Amino acid sequence: MNIQINTDHNIEGNERLSTYLETKITDALSRFEQQLSRIEVHLTDENGEKKGKDEKRCLLEARLDGMDPVAVSGLGDTVERLLIMLSKR
Repeated sequence: MNIQINTDHNIEGNERLSTYLETKITDALSRFEQQLSRIEVHLTDENGEKKGKDEKRCLLEARLDGMDPVAVSGLGDTVERLLIMLSKR
């Protein structure tokens, strides 16, 4: 299973974030590893440099062998809070 992490220019994509996401995703989806070819993570800031409530978006897209992609998204105040929220789903 390949995990691809994408961020927009308003969210810093660093090694710590990548490692955290890869660990969480691998742990959560390990039982489906044989059916999953790729997981794409898209982190974006909906308001750019402006501050606001629930402005960070995380879109997870799972590519399953022989099926259409499956996607889920969520919004949060900060990337950290968004990741905590998604990890509880």
